Amino acid sequence: MSEQKQLNLEELTSRKVELESKSKATGLTEAEKGELVDLSLKIVEVEDEMEAAEAAKAKATTKKPAPKVGAPSPEPLVAPPPALAPKVKDSEAYTPKDEEKHLFHVELTKGQRFDPATGKPISDPYVQMFDRTAWNQFKQHQAVLGYESKVLWDPTQNA
Repeated sequence: MSEQKQLNLEELTSRKVELESKSKATGLTEAEKGELVDLSLKIVEVEDEMEAAEAAKAKATTKKPAPKVGAPSPEPLVAPPPALAPKVKDSEAYTPKDEEKHLFHVELTKGQRFDPATGKPISDPYVQMFDRTAWNQFKQHQAVLGYESKVLWDPTQNA
């Protein structure tokens, strides 16, 4: 199983390198930019799975001393982290509430999306709603402000 994940990781990494070199040479289409983001996320996911499997294997091989009867638990009880909000993968699958269909729904990312050293996400995208005037204004200045955007719902096209 680990070998299969390693092969999958190598395939993902080689495709990512290919897209990055194309980006430097000729630029990328919007579809290729989306693929590059998806590849980066998938690479991090596979690496995390492999690290978790190695940690579980190492934990299984190390024996802990038996706890004394009546002794407090050595490991503090910590609540699991809250579930992350589901990410919108495809703008065609995104449908806003009826009372918000007159607004532009845009997925925004502030600053760098990924850490160049690790490839892990450092900036989570979020959905922002704009009226037509605000969207036109923001669209002109988003690069200067350090934002990347992806339109999820355009009321002029989806109406």
